[in-house]
Amino acid sequence: MTRKERILNFLQKLPDDVSYERVLYHVGVMKAVEEALIESERGEGIEHEELFRRLLNENEENHLNVAPSRRKRSGANQSKNSSRQTDSRRKVHQKP
Repeated sequence: MTRKERILNFLQKLPDDVSYERVLYHVGVMKAVEEALIESERGEGIEHEELFRRLLNENEENHLNVAPSRRKRSGANQSKNSSRQTDSRRKVHQKP
């Protein structure tokens, strides 16, 4: 089946009042899948386990590089008598 035939086959299954956005989205997905299959056939892809290892490492690196928030609470959200310590650099205020 040619690319044109696959696209036409897909379009025939859509409702008559389909939006342009929906058509373009799905054609884009079809294109991405086709490109991924071609890359895979050329051996350019990576194994599933390797992908997850990379994603986990990237997530850990990003987590370590994120600085703690220094936002001040608004008066409505701030407790008058106590606050919890969430960071070792902040002091804890407790009711005497």
